[in-house]
Amino acid sequence: MLDRDFENIIKQIAMEREKTIFLEPKLYKSLLLDYVKNDFKKETKLLLTILNTDCAKYINTAENLTECKQLLVKRLEDEENISPSKSSEMLDMLISVLRGESNNEIIDVDHLIKTAEQGDADAQYNLGVCYNRGKGIQQDYIKAFEWFMKAADQGFAKAQNSLGNCYDSGRGVPQDYGKAVEWYTKAAEQGFAGGQFNLGWGYQFGQGVSEDYAKAVEWYTKAAEQGHSGAQNSLGGCYENGIGVSKDYYKAFEWYAKAAEQGHIMAQTNLGVCYQCGFGVTRDYVKAVELYTKAAEQGNSFAQSFLGSCYKNGTGVPENYEKAVEWYTKAAEQGDVVAQNNLAWCYDEGNGVPQNYSKAVEWITKAVEQGDADAQNSLGVFYKYGKGVPKDYNKAFEWYTKAAEQGHSLAQTHLGSCYLHGQGVPQDYVMAVEWFTKAAEQDNSNAQHNLGFCYMKGLGVPQDYNKAVEWFTKAAEQYNSSSQFNLGIFYFNGLGVPQDYNKAVECFTKAAKWDHSVAQRNLGGCYYNGQGVPQDYNKAAEWWTKSAEQGDAISQYNLGLCYHNGQGVPRDYDKAIEWYTKAAEQGNDNAKQAIASLQTTR
Repeated sequence: MLDRDFENIIKQIAMEREKTIFLEPKLYKSLLLDYVKNDFKKETKLLLTILNTDCAKYINTAENLTECKQLLVKRLEDEENISPSKSSEMLDMLISVLRGESNNEIIDVDHLIKTAEQGDADAQYNLGVCYNRGKGIQQDYIKAFEWFMKAADQGFAKAQNSLGNCYDSGRGVPQDYGKAVEWYTKAAEQGFAGGQFNLGWGYQFGQGVSEDYAKAVEWYTKAAEQGHSGAQNSLGGCYENGIGVSKDYYKAFEWYAKAAEQGHIMAQTNLGVCYQCGFGVTRDYVKAVELYTKAAEQGNSFAQSFLGSCYKNGTGVPENYEKAVEWYTKAAEQGDVVAQNNLAWCYDEGNGVPQNYSKAVEWITKAVEQGDADAQNSLGVFYKYGKGVPKDYNKAFEWYTKAAEQGHSLAQTHLGSCYLHGQGVPQDYVMAVEWFTKAAEQDNSNAQHNLGFCYMKGLGVPQDYNKAVEWFTKAAEQYNSSSQFNLGIFYFNGLGVPQDYNKAVECFTKAAKWDHSVAQRNLGGCYYNGQGVPQDYNKAAEWWTKSAEQGDAISQYNLGLCYHNGQGVPRDYDKAIEWYTKAAEQGNDNAKQAIASLQTTR
């Protein structure tokens, strides 16, 4: 017959297992330490030995179970002097729990009720747990609450914490966050880690008590120092984000690592982020993927989404869009909005799956239903271009507006464009400027460019070249090629700035390197005429070629002229006619005249 102390330990593990979605031996070791503290009785030592052994990994593999038991029984007999019969009995009970099999047979409810009715606080608490979880008895939240209350009134800390949970969740009693905090406080003040964690949560999010980040950190720390993995993870989050403490990535990493070592899934994910971003540790993409994978395989949607992005971008693993889609799908099906957006992108672009605009819209819509601004903006784009839905500027405007009102800078830019061009709404330059300004102030480079354009043209604001230069400069510094080009025009012509051909060439060159065809054309002109650079026909022909190959008609004519006259390239009338013809087909009159002239003189 097993000792009741050991039996109670197994019961606690069985109950705690219901809160988890994975089987991790380290977790059970941690739980055991929580429940028995430092009372290293022989049964405790035995169980710790079982959990520490390499054989524990075989417990969930049926075909290895017999061999596993034999190895463990022999090891425990040799190292712990435990008889084979007792160790075998204990192993059977532990294996049953770890495999998730019914454990009603190890809960003597009748005995528990009798003991509870005699006023035993521990029994009252455990009976409350049975009613709460429907273990060995019909689930009944009201009765669970009643028994937790009896034990809590006797000062039983676990029951006080559970009573707080009842008020928190509204199970067995009307939801009351204030009451929840009251009971969490009683448990916390007795040093119960679960109560300390829950109280910290209340203070962090202002639930049942005034928001107080410093208090949250204080209680998280108390629980974390007792080894509470949830508190360790939350404390890591406080240090990472500077909540209630000075931001400290090293401390964040330290606490995430402690929680992750106990098998806390979210902590494993957060630790992966630390390795990916180099927060408090040397950047290590491979380690990040390892941690994401561990958490993702246990069903964590954040980890699944992050892992999908690692495969999408080739971060820590070879780029693999099929794998990215696989993990995005798992996360998206759990409602992760980032994964839903990314999965829509995969279907939109045909990466990892056949291109399917309808599927893209389907996933974007799921994210939209959660109020996600990214998705609202994307749905506006789909309506604007008729991808997966009928083209509808009014609908596009509607979704851009929803996202813009949430402060989404790209949607604000799109909304400004709707007003600028009168798409889905009457043309209104003043409203265009208003939305461009909102986005520009969030450093959206396209909005900054558009705002510069409005000041340049006097659309919705008085014409102001100085303001135009200001906004074009901000966008150009963010590598916006159109603004780099426009800034070049302003320096070339002395608009809003002193005329400066050198600066103009500098700006044209930056834009040209981003394949801005008109910037390439103008840069070719600067080299041809020696403006801001020494005259160089070879360089002129080089840049006009790049622009002409992108279909710029003027550059095509200019390049034809180079071949016609042998400037920067060998004289070649056939090549000249070829480029003149391309320009003429786009309606360039100079090219048409050049063709006629060349055909006459040849």
